[in-house]
Amino acid sequence: MYAKAENKWLVAASVTTGAVMAAVDTSILNIATPHLRGVFSATTAEISWISTGYLLAVVIGMPLTGWLCSQFDRKNVCLGGLAVFIFASILCGFATELGLLVAARVLQGLGAGVLLPVEQVILRQAFPPKEHGLAMGLYGVTVMIGPTIAPLLGGLIIDNYHWSLIFFVNVPVGLAGVFMVHRFVQNKPVQGDPVVCIKPDWIGIILLAMALFFCYGY
Repeated sequence: MYAKAENKWLVAASVTTGAVMAAVDTSILNIATPHLRGVFSATTAEISWISTGYLLAVVIGMPLTGWLCSQFDRKNVCLGGLAVFIFASILCGFATELGLLVAARVLQGLGAGVLLPVEQVILRQAFPPKEHGLAMGLYGVTVMIGPTIAPLLGGLIIDNYHWSLIFFVNVPVGLAGVFMVHRFVQNKPVQGDPVVCIKPDWIGIILLAMALFFCYGY
């Protein structure tokens, strides 16, 4: 059974906000990386950790989503992921050293890693089974908006404003997402889908983090 929402389209608009924000942030940083290299006087290898740290954190955050949902339910996990992403974006914008920026990006990646799976689950609950393909298709199309608008947006910001704005633009978008998820996404348990207390494989997650670090760090 699927959870009946007040309006499945409003639910879709609510949960895809985070996906768009994460996609834009990932793509826009690729445009800004050469500029940031000059700002922080960093080598190519050093500045690459702004993107690498984020991607590694996304991969590490995804396996934690099931356990978090079993503890706090899907709506609260979605809200928490948005809050972490917004907070980390603010830290990125105020970073004065490369190490601080990389640390903030890792935190941002953890928020995005949790958001991506839980948003898709919420979408599948809001739409009836026969429309799951439609829901996932809409989600995929929405995610593709990021790489489409990010180059233009990144170029405008880097050429005309301070680099920190590439992170601060996430704040109003993220706050809109928090409001919409809080307002339109229901918090009811889904019949036939009981909340199971999942114990995360901490050893596996730690080994995964170490493997990814050594693979991409060297």
